[in-house]
Amino acid sequence: MTGARVLRVTRVTLALLFVSGCNAVFDLRATDLVAGAPPDAPPTCGPLGIALRFSSTLIEVVDRPCVDYSISPSANRAMASCNDSNVLEEGPIDGPLSPAIGLGSIFALGFPRLSPEGDELFVRVNESVTRIATYRRASDTGGWSRGPDAYSDASLLGFSPPTRGSGNRRMMVTTAVPGEGGALVELVENGGWSVRGSAYTPAELGADSFGLPFLSEDGLRLVFASTTSATVVMTKVVYADREGIDQRFRPVGEVMGAPKERSYGHITPDCGRYYVARSGAISYAPQ
Repeated sequence: MTGARVLRVTRVTLALLFVSGCNAVFDLRATDLVAGAPPDAPPTCGPLGIALRFSSTLIEVVDRPCVDYSISPSANRAMASCNDSNVLEEGPIDGPLSPAIGLGSIFALGFPRLSPEGDELFVRVNESVTRIATYRRASDTGGWSRGPDAYSDASLLGFSPPTRGSGNRRMMVTTAVPGEGGALVELVENGGWSVRGSAYTPAELGADSFGLPFLSEDGLRLVFASTTSATVVMTKVVYADREGIDQRFRPVGEVMGAPKERSYGHITPDCGRYYVARSGAISYAPQ
């Protein structure tokens, strides 16, 4: 062995002895890795059957009085009803927004819901017969052109965005039921849209009433605001889920950290953000 190699080995040996001695003297123990996601891991929705949780910190992205903020992450598009311009506006996620081409005012069209793909828009038409109309993205102008009506119901209140896909899509719709906190029904696309199965009552999902529903793009997670009708009005955000798209939803619990607002809340596909209108602006609560 050469002198240089002997010197290197000697230095390594002394270093190991020094560290070992320090550990013994100062009672320094090796740090074990704790099971779980590291701090910089991407957000996930987690397992079904466990309520979603978000940070109580809100991050403002659109400082304007807009509501019904609906997004398509795959297309990087967002749509909202803006009360300062009185029209539906769109733009990249987190803004800025500008008037959408081919759509009317918010007095005629309400509750904009983008499809997960971002190429189709569902809105409530506020006419003599309340219905859900569809609009398709025009490839030449980037604006919107009117398509067929998806659903009509005189008692229609609100609805979710549809699930992802080209057929057999799902959508959740709330309807008015006097004195019962409303009803929640599921629509299924089979050529047209029609009601599937029986309606849910608020009590079946652990709620007092149904606010505007959000349905995840895979159709397995449902979120809506629930407001009591007691003397002291209180709002909570309720979460329900199901194991398969053909099953009924089960109550899970309250979404922790989500702003207790009665307005529509939209969750990203990875459950990393909860978007909601609050105090005259669009903000999100991160996971």
